[in-house]
Amino acid sequence: MRILLAVLMLVAACTPLRAEDDGGPGATWQGAWLAFPAGFAGGAEAVTVKSMATGMALGAKAQKTWPTVVYIHGCKGHGYSSRIALKVLSDAGFVVIAPNSFARKNRPQTCDTRRKRPIAGSPGRAVTAMRFEEVAYAARATPKLPWVDQRNLFIYGHSQGGRVVSAYSGDGFKAVVTSGSRCPASIGAPADKPGLYMNAARDPWFHGKPPPGKCQTSAPAGALHAHPVYDTDKHVVLALPAAQLALINFLKANLD
Repeated sequence: MRILLAVLMLVAACTPLRAEDDGGPGATWQGAWLAFPAGFAGGAEAVTVKSMATGMALGAKAQKTWPTVVYIHGCKGHGYSSRIALKVLSDAGFVVIAPNSFARKNRPQTCDTRRKRPIAGSPGRAVTAMRFEEVAYAARATPKLPWVDQRNLFIYGHSQGGRVVSAYSGDGFKAVVTSGSRCPASIGAPADKPGLYMNAARDPWFHGKPPPGKCQTSAPAGALHAHPVYDTDKHVVLALPAAQLALINFLKANLD
């Protein structure tokens, strides 16, 4: 997977959409959505903000560290799926940091949500490489936040974000979660890194291909993985209470 990542990043470096003034992965970090659980800075309710600057101002009031999930959104950016993930996780006591890939200038769209397919001719490989950059940037930046519990840092990717997160082979995260992805670029994490790969049985984006796909078949021997498949056609499978319970139970089981 490291070879694949190097190739994808080389492709991205040679295409006009990677202009130096696009802001790079740092722009996605500064434009991140953040969700904080009740009690984070003395508040009685969970709070969501939509910039790192606002999150840092709130974090300055925190009196302890919190388990944290980096959430990597799907191909259309932040929306319904992000709001569900941030609420479910913050309600369960986690801080959530969700980099905004579309904070990069001239970031192209790559998916046709009506047809549930990639847009023909869109720079899919270059965007995939950009998203690997964004994950790697978050892996370096998140532990520097003073209110993040570095022993309990997780990553969760949905749809296109799940494709990238499942293939990511870098360090920085204790466990991996994906949803809405058959892991087409295979599993990059080592066998000893726990993983939860959630899918809908009839996800319309899979066009009849059954899950869990390569999430299971490409996993290293002895991998500490679970692959729940839910009897639904919801692409945002986290909308299901059963998937929410599985996610929270998985994360809490892996807390130090």
